[in-house]
Amino acid sequence: MGVKAQRKSTDYWFGYLLKKREIMNSLIERSHTIQGQILIWGAISLLLVAGVLICLSSFSIYQLVLQESTHELMDSSESYALKVSDSLDKNLQMVTNLANALTGIKNQNLSVSRDLVNSMLRQSLSSSDKVIGMSTGWEPNAFDGADRDFVNKTGHDGTGRFIPYWSKGQTGNIALEPLVDYDTPGAGDYYLVPKNTHNNTLTEPYVYPVQGKDVFMTTVVSPIVVEGKFVGIVTADTPIDYMQSLADQFKGDPLNQTMTIVSNQGIVTGSTNHPELIGKNASDAMLKEIKSGSGLTIVGDQIHLINPVIVGNTDTPWYIIISAPSGVLYNEAYTAMRNQVIIGIILIIIGLILLYYKSRKISYPIVAMTDLSRRLAEGDLTVPIQHTSRDETGKLADAFRELQSSLQQKSAIVEKISAGDLNFTYHASSEKDVLGQSLVHMQTTIKDLTSVIHDLAIRSSDGDLSVRGDDGKFVGDFKIIVHDLNKSLESVINPVHEAMRVANHYAEGHYSVRMDEHVPVKGDFILFKETLNQIGMRGSEAIGGIQDEVEKLESQMEKSNKRVDEIARSMNSLAESSSSVSSCAEFSGNGIVEILAVMNDLSHTVGDVDGKAHQASLYTNQAVTLSEKGVSFAQNAEKGMEGIIQSFDTTTSIIKDITSQMDEIGSIVELITDISEQTNLLALNAAIEAARAGEYGRGFAVVAEEVKSLAVESQKSAENITTIIGRLQEKSLVVSDSVDVSSKEVQSGNVSVHEMLGIFKEITGVITSANTNLVLVAKATEEQAESVGRIINHVMEVEKMAKETAKEAAGSSGATEEINASLNKIVMAIHESTLSIQSIAGELKKFIIS
Repeated sequence: MGVKAQRKSTDYWFGYLLKKREIMNSLIERSHTIQGQILIWGAISLLLVAGVLICLSSFSIYQLVLQESTHELMDSSESYALKVSDSLDKNLQMVTNLANALTGIKNQNLSVSRDLVNSMLRQSLSSSDKVIGMSTGWEPNAFDGADRDFVNKTGHDGTGRFIPYWSKGQTGNIALEPLVDYDTPGAGDYYLVPKNTHNNTLTEPYVYPVQGKDVFMTTVVSPIVVEGKFVGIVTADTPIDYMQSLADQFKGDPLNQTMTIVSNQGIVTGSTNHPELIGKNASDAMLKEIKSGSGLTIVGDQIHLINPVIVGNTDTPWYIIISAPSGVLYNEAYTAMRNQVIIGIILIIIGLILLYYKSRKISYPIVAMTDLSRRLAEGDLTVPIQHTSRDETGKLADAFRELQSSLQQKSAIVEKISAGDLNFTYHASSEKDVLGQSLVHMQTTIKDLTSVIHDLAIRSSDGDLSVRGDDGKFVGDFKIIVHDLNKSLESVINPVHEAMRVANHYAEGHYSVRMDEHVPVKGDFILFKETLNQIGMRGSEAIGGIQDEVEKLESQMEKSNKRVDEIARSMNSLAESSSSVSSCAEFSGNGIVEILAVMNDLSHTVGDVDGKAHQASLYTNQAVTLSEKGVSFAQNAEKGMEGIIQSFDTTTSIIKDITSQMDEIGSIVELITDISEQTNLLALNAAIEAARAGEYGRGFAVVAEEVKSLAVESQKSAENITTIIGRLQEKSLVVSDSVDVSSKEVQSGNVSVHEMLGIFKEITGVITSANTNLVLVAKATEEQAESVGRIINHVMEVEKMAKETAKEAAGSSGATEEINASLNKIVMAIHESTLSIQSIAGELKKFIIS
């Protein structure tokens, strides 16, 4: 049972904690709503207002009670201060009058006896109830100049100075004795202080023997000053036991007040409930309070009120310190504070109830508008807005309707732009219509870009490849794209122009020309450059070899002509002189042998020329093959340019999609801006209503102010986002424009590549023509070889005939004619061969190979 009970208890608490957690999660979720925010901040505002009001009222009551209590204490203190100073003032006035009388007598140089003055002192003492003793003291010989006559007499000491002191005993009997310690600092301050200051003096309390009994008293002193010179004093001693009587009157006070009377130097002369403190020094804390000069101080749980007691015109005031418990004074304030707290709590509860009702009524349409704005943010511009009212929420709904209509209009404009329809007129609704102004700017920019691209395409199609896109009209990435497109066109056009220049030189026979190294080439153009240079170098080598062999052949033919001429001359001599037939025949036989050797050499040379001609033909065939490869490369470049054009088209489509998304984001930001403006207006109206509500609407005014502040911050953030999106839209427009320009430039480049393809075909035709000429040269060389063979056969026949002539000199006439005829044929063949070789050499000289 114990285990089951424990498990049951655990399940109960676990379920309880889960339930509490669900409640907390629900409260947290509700606190994030507008109603929750209004309730939370309203409650905080109410608590703050109530707390401030309670604090202010409590402080006011505290000040009021303390002020009233302080005034009561001050009144009491002033009353007792008057009682304390009353006797002392009367005594001081009495001695001052007596001192003035004596001063007047001295000033008039009147003569008065010591007995008369003693009578005056005795009479004054007997008539005053608060005076225990009176005296007068004079400087040596200052009274009558007869001090030596009164040495040690009654009322005099050994100096004879006039220093009588009359005292009153407890039974009322009056006695005379001289003053003592009048020259001793401290004990004689009653004489020394007024002597030095020439002012009335109230001495510190002290104990003095009066008729054999110590009395705790104080003395008021008035100096006698004649013509500015101190001559003596008049004193009156006052017992201060009456001050303790005044202090004891505080015993029955309902506030438990106590009074302490302190002299100027801090000696206690009276203390409620503490008579044992009389004659002792006050505490350091009390002396510190007195010296601070503050009339009211609080030490611990006690309030001290310090009031000075000023006797006549003396400059050594005494002090009355009245003390009271601070708790007694604050009871009324605590009671008022408790009442204020109760009233504040009741007002807070009532305010929260009203705030809950009002916040729910306010937040409901705002929640509906929030859902509506969310659907608008999702792109649903057809959502119906049905809320209508005369308050700010109705105005907010009207603003949303206007926003929806504006967004629908701008959406239609964006669809036209995305479809390529730029022939429309649109004006921004106001200067603050950032999206509308962006649409107008987009339309203008795209039109300008279309105009530039169209002009560039027309110039390129006309063969004017020097035209470039004006990147000065664009900024940012669009400017970079136009610049890169111009650069790419230059990288294509420059190598083509250079190849055309080199091909023209090849067509003219200048095989020493090469492509300029300063013309930058990349990619397939590098192979094209190397191939074209190889054509020039190999053509130069082939034609150079042919020229060398033809020059050798021409030299051999010249030698053959010379030998044939010599043989012809010999044969002519043979015909004229038969007597020398044998020797001439023998000579002719030797000459024919030499001719045969020369013709054999000529046959070998013609064979070498034929081989070089075939090798040159092979080189030109290779050149034709390389030219055909160049044509293939140009065709591949043309296909690559078409692929680039397709890539630019795809990039343009993507940029347009991005621009469309930017526009949608801008619409959402503008919606947020409008919502923040309406929220700001709503907060302003709420603040006005709170002001009308007066004291009860202060908390709601604080909430309205916070809502207004949040709306302003939201508006600022929305404006920043709008600015950023505007910049992104401008950049995307520039990128789109540059891509379009690049596409057109690439299309122009494609036309150039197509023209370059035609140039390569022309180069191929020129090289093919050169190959045909070299083939003809090879054929002519083969024909010359056949002619040389025939000549050799004829020479061999002449040799045979010459030998027969040498043997048969008798029949040399007919043989000589036959030999002469053969030699004529040889001369004709060699002459024809020489002309052909010279013609070939002339054609070859047209080629420049170095």
